[in-house]
Amino acid sequence: MKYIFFILILLNFDSNMYGQHTVGIKLNAGLSNVLVRYNNGQTLHHKFYPQASYQSGIYYSTSLSRKLKLGSEIIFIQINGKEFIGIPFTDINGKPIDGFSFDTLWRHFSYVGLPIYVGYNYKKLNVNLGLQTNLRLGGNISEKGGANNNGDTLTWKNKYTDLSGFDKFDFGLSAGFILNLNKNFALEGNYYYGINNILKNNPKFLKDKIRQLTVGLRVKCFTVNRKTKEKKIRSTKKDANQKEDIL
Repeated sequence: MKYIFFILILLNFDSNMYGQHTVGIKLNAGLSNVLVRYNNGQTLHHKFYPQASYQSGIYYSTSLSRKLKLGSEIIFIQINGKEFIGIPFTDINGKPIDGFSFDTLWRHFSYVGLPIYVGYNYKKLNVNLGLQTNLRLGGNISEKGGANNNGDTLTWKNKYTDLSGFDKFDFGLSAGFILNLNKNFALEGNYYYGINNILKNNPKFLKDKIRQLTVGLRVKCFTVNRKTKEKKIRSTKKDANQKEDIL
């Protein structure tokens, strides 16, 4: 994560020569999921259901050139996911026998995210691609399941708040677009593709990865044009010098 901050500082320093700096707020809503991969060869009836999700926070953008923009954000992210697992019972030889188990898991993770991206301008549209690091603030996992064997059914229901088995950090790629509606408002779409396995100290055949797709609105709060400020400063100094020469 320290390398991301270092890159951001360097890019921001380089971009100061071009001018415009914009700060605003954003609010996006959409869908997310936590995809779990089981690679142990066990036969599973496995389904994922995207759940409502959102992100909101502050954004900053600056011009790298006439066509390129650098953007960064500090955002609160809510990730939700639903997973259904059905497992048929088998004997020691792997042959199906009467009975099965089923389990539904709801995962809820809250993060503070730091996306950094570069966008290309085409008229009112900006298409961007970047990296994103998330720090988990909290969350929980709810479980509801059961097992049926020889006509007898056993059910259970649990809620887990101990997330020590999950990595505090998540890292991935982000891609999106920004469509300027007018001087102050823009429509935004964003897709986040988590790369790392957020499970830790677990068997290699288990992998949890985050996905999120959102759309929303960006509201510009203020813009500073560095070139304009520099021209005003130079003009003021020039006027002052001229007055001194007259005196």
